[in-house]
Amino acid sequence: MSITKLTEEFVQDFYDRNASSWDNSRQAFWPGWEKLWQLIQTHEKDISVLDLGCGNGRWAQFLLNKQRSVISGTDTVLQYLGLDISAQLLAIAKANLPSLQFFQVDLTQPELIKETVGKRQFTTSCLLAVLHHIPTKQKRKQLLINAADALVPKGLLIFTTWEFLSEPSLERKVLRGKAVAELIKNQSLSLETGDYFLPWQIAGVVEQNFRFVHSFSVAEKADLIDLPGMELIAEYYSDGRNAKLNHYFVLQKQPL
Repeated sequence: MSITKLTEEFVQDFYDRNASSWDNSRQAFWPGWEKLWQLIQTHEKDISVLDLGCGNGRWAQFLLNKQRSVISGTDTVLQYLGLDISAQLLAIAKANLPSLQFFQVDLTQPELIKETVGKRQFTTSCLLAVLHHIPTKQKRKQLLINAADALVPKGLLIFTTWEFLSEPSLERKVLRGKAVAELIKNQSLSLETGDYFLPWQIAGVVEQNFRFVHSFSVAEKADLIDLPGMELIAEYYSDGRNAKLNHYFVLQKQPL
């Protein structure tokens, strides 16, 4: 199975099939976002956001709510561009946030990202709950480079890694060994260390309803933040039952 096929079957198709149930379960804002908003406000006055892997637009709604609370009036326009691979999740985002721009893009294809973004530059590029769905170390690093390239000088690159193995209820569900072999049987697919498949249940039904996920090692995280012209200015854990389900990283683009 090629990288494209893996992304289509276990990311794009997964979210298109499960868009409604996923959206219903993903309405609350993450606690860790409050700190992000504080950082964004501290470093930026006029906010523009490139949201890579925007899903149902939950982060966009959070930003819009925050911006409206700062700027009086309810007709504030958020300078925003959201990209995602799932047409069904994008349909939900567009319906809920008609004033914002959303486009369907495969984030493993850098040329498509560049084509969609064009010459626009942003004060913030975000990848929240995204990198664990991107196959291969090379593709993940390239995506971060694309996100950084779209920033203005001193702009912020924000991304998270999902620490699902630290949560017992999730760790127990991870497919291992023969279960993985059975899932991808008759398909040529070379998985990397840290690659897993997690089930998604709808009314208790799990059959053939799996998503591709990656767990990041300490060394992998160090490589992710090693980006040309970028400086790490903040990192922290938040969210989940143990308040450590997501590892947040905030990097700033250094002036030339």
